[in-house]
Amino acid sequence: MKRLSGNRVKELNGIAVPKPKKRASHWTLLFVEDRGKVISVKRFKGLAITLTFTVFIVFALAVGLYFMYNSKAEENRILIKALGVSRQKVKTMQDEKELLMVRMVLAESKIKAGRIETEEKTIEKKTDRSKDKNASAAIKPPVPDIKKVVETVKEIPAEKEVLIAAVQEDEPDISEPSMPDAEPPIVRIEELIVLDTLENDNLKVTFKLRKIDQNTETISGHAFVILKHDRDDRKQWFTIPSVSLVSGKPSQIRRGQYFSISRFKTMKFQHKYSGDLNRFQYMTIFIYTADEKLLLESEFHIRVQKENPEPKEG
Repeated sequence: MKRLSGNRVKELNGIAVPKPKKRASHWTLLFVEDRGKVISVKRFKGLAITLTFTVFIVFALAVGLYFMYNSKAEENRILIKALGVSRQKVKTMQDEKELLMVRMVLAESKIKAGRIETEEKTIEKKTDRSKDKNASAAIKPPVPDIKKVVETVKEIPAEKEVLIAAVQEDEPDISEPSMPDAEPPIVRIEELIVLDTLENDNLKVTFKLRKIDQNTETISGHAFVILKHDRDDRKQWFTIPSVSLVSGKPSQIRRGQYFSISRFKTMKFQHKYSGDLNRFQYMTIFIYTADEKLLLESEFHIRVQKENPEPKEG
């Protein structure tokens, strides 16, 4: 074998051997048939990542649409329910409006009838009775029929005839007005005193409740007093015992001060009040029976008195 000379070796060592190019790795999916046929799917890794990302986006969109649908469906249900309530209120208000129109027309008819009856009485005083009877028969109008009056206002459906009948029953008959005798009072108020005790800002109200009905042995029930600065400003009223008021009257009767009398009893009410007691100008006393029936309602013009302090011993 021939040896290379030193110069030749140096030349060969100086020549750079080319390196093979670095190839990027790729995933390839191979499908092999029974007969040996091979089907390759190149860049399988990228395709799998793309499919996974697409499925995730589709799933996220589906979840978002689901929650959005539920929200809109719930809102729709709430709106439908509110619409039903509003329709019911409109129907109720229409019924009330029709009944109020009926009452208004009836009231106008009865006012006119009352005026005519007053004219009849005036004529009867100035003319002969026999002529007055003929004149009154000619002047006196018939009692208005509520169904005909309603038809002039608006046609009422069949289901509202019951309400109209109830209105007709509630309306008083003024064809022959009569003034029933007022029931005699059973009890009365005596010796009403309103005191400023000058101790702990206490307000003290005392009065004597006397039974004047001799046919009743004993009377029991509950009592209230309401102090007023003004008859109309109910927000400034002061109630003893403290209860809420409905139409200016106590709403919880059994919370009033209990009493039971055979002849008379001194009622004493005391309550702490830090305001100016002299601002109260009126007082209303309510007396109820044990079965919560109003027995007496009396209003008094009052003046708060100063209680004299008791002299100290020694």
